[in-house]
Amino acid sequence: MAYPDKIPSILAPQINSIFTGTSNLQQLKPSLIKNSFSKTLSLIQKRSYRDTDLASFITFAKKGKDKKIIQVFACELTKFQLEQLSLDKENSQASIGLLFIKQLLQRKKTQRLLALTDDQLLKQRFRLTKEARIINLETTDTMIYLLKRTPQGVDETIIPAFCANVLQAFSKQITVKTVITKMITYYNAQTNEDKKIIQEKVLQQIKECLRYGLFE
Repeated sequence: MAYPDKIPSILAPQINSIFTGTSNLQQLKPSLIKNSFSKTLSLIQKRSYRDTDLASFITFAKKGKDKKIIQVFACELTKFQLEQLSLDKENSQASIGLLFIKQLLQRKKTQRLLALTDDQLLKQRFRLTKEARIINLETTDTMIYLLKRTPQGVDETIIPAFCANVLQAFSKQITVKTVITKMITYYNAQTNEDKKIIQEKVLQQIKECLRYGLFE
């Protein structure tokens, strides 16, 4: 390496430019709302909302009567609250470091579980992770969002109704076999062939959820 002092690194970063402008909290407040509640804000702005305080905005949105705004806000508020957990220094269980370690351990456990036969998997007991939330948005079309807190932030994924029903069945620790029975009843499967199809689809969905780290 001919010019080591010219190579930027984590230990010796280069500063190529310096911010010379001015900024204060009052100027940043609109950005805080826009970054966390962009969808809600776009709907509320049509009703001439102009306050830039985050707490006031949340209070205002909670009092809304428009169904679409209420549902969109509920989704973004849940995501915001999950993001705030990572910043809560008083809650050691919510730290990003601990979440990263938990994720690594979960991957090893997942590999073991995915190696099980279907008959063995039926006996396993799972519960939806505390890091995940399911939000239904009944706007123009019903959309179901899965929010999951990760070390990198909160993932937001649209999931089908079948996946949501399976995950919601794991709201408390329960066996896979019991969940399959619940899904057979829910979808009113009458014939053995229909019951077999439901079981196969539930098992397939559970395996996907395991890969995504949704159970504990």
